[in-house]
Order: sequence, then C-alpha cells, then structure tokens
Amino acid sequence: MGLKTDDTLQVQAAIPELRKAKGCVVWVSSGAAKAAYTSWAAYGSSKAAMDSIAAHLAVEEPDIASIAITPGRVDTDMQRVLREDGKAVMDTKQHSSFVTAFEGGELFRPEQPGNVIARLVLEPQASLSGKTFRYAIWICDHGVYE
Repeated sequence: MGLKTDDTLQVQAAIPELRKAKGCVVWVSSGAAKAAYTSWAAYGSSKAAMDSIAAHLAVEEPDIASIAITPGRVDTDMQRVLREDGKAVMDTKQHSSFVTAFEGGELFRPEQPGNVIARLVLEPQASLSGKTFRYAIWICDHGVYE
C-alpha cells in the first residue's frame, strides 16, 4: 500500500491480524467519488482514491475482505455544514438538493448505514471484496439492520 493516509496507515498496521482472522476492512466512501459537485474536488477525489485502495487491497490480500460503501446522505454534521454554508460555494441546484433532502426527511440516520458497516465487519463477505456499493442497494438485497 503506497498511499500513506491515516486510514491506510491504520489498515496497514492491522494487516497481520486481519490476515489471521480473515477479517474485513470497510471503507466509508461517498457518491462524490463518482459524481462531481462544485467545490468538492478534494473530497470527491479522496473518496475515489479510497475506492481504488479498497479494490487493490482485495487483490493484494485475498484473505482480507476489503469493501467500500457509500452510505448516501446521512444526517451528520457534514450535511448540516453543507446546508448552512454550502450556498456560498456550491452550485445552486446542487446545494438545493441537499436542503430539500433534509427538509423532506430523506437523510439516513447514522445508525442505519452504521449497522450495515458493523455487520460487514463482523460477518465478512468475500464475494463483496474489492467492490464499492451503495447502502441503499444493500437494503434492497439484504434488508436493514436496525
């Protein structure tokens, strides 16, 4: 693993134990890895890099499941900051979509994708290793863990 970020350094340190346990690394990605938003270049690019790292780890360490999940729009501080401060730097239509999603009650609660992430760590699924998938797709295929 050539890229040295906090996430990759932590995973790199855990690899020996992950190998022994046939464990799982779940990377929290974002839809911004694939969809471009005004003023989000660094964030979206870092998430795209994370998706790539997840795929490479799966190839380099076949005994470790490496899965990236895009949780969707989750009711977090980041979403609040986007709604409150994003109007000044974001495209009007893009910013409005975040405000409308919040006002319409469309944001996931943090525990919703969090439960799926925990389930993946506790019950690694080798068939998902190296893939990036959306939380909403997981719900359709496997149900919600509340």
